Amino acid sequence: MTEIEAVIAWVQSGKATKRKTFNTKITSYGLKHIAEKSMGIYIGMDSFIEAMDMLGFNKKQEYPESINYFFNIHVAKEKND
Repeated sequence: MTEIEAVIAWVQSGKATKRKTFNTKITSYGLKHIAEKSMGIYIGMDSFIEAMDMLGFNKKQEYPESINYFFNIHVAKEKND
């Protein structure tokens, strides 16, 4: 399974869902780490962002020239959090 496929599977398992507005409390970098912890594997930033694009999430840059994005995403809390 590729990193992109892993992220898609993570979202499709119900760990993350779309919401109407951007979630500005967490960037793509933080989301990537949540996904990694949940799946127990490393995910590259580019793979995470590409998977979000493929799933149809909206994104906007954290600030001009940033490599981090905000998404219209809600992440379910893990039971151990």
